[in-house]
Amino acid sequence: MTGGAVAAASELELAGIDDQELVLEDLIREQVLDWRNRAVDREVVHDHIERYGELSAQRLFTRAFVAQV
Repeated sequence: MTGGAVAAASELELAGIDDQELVLEDLIREQVLDWRNRAVDREVVHDHIERYGELSAQRLFTRAFVAQV
C-alpha cells in the first residue's frame, strides 16, 4: 500500500467510514473533491480499485478518468 492509500485509509477511519464499505453517497462534497484531487497520483486510483472495486472508482473519479488510468 502506498503512502497516499495509507493516508486515504486513515482519513476515512478518522471520518468514521469503514474502509471495507465505502458508500459514496455518505461522502460529503469536500471528501469527494479531496479524493479527486489526490487522483492526480494515479496510484490512488489503482489502490481504490483494489480496495473498493472498479465500479466504485468509476463512480468516484468518473468512468473516463478510470479508463485513462
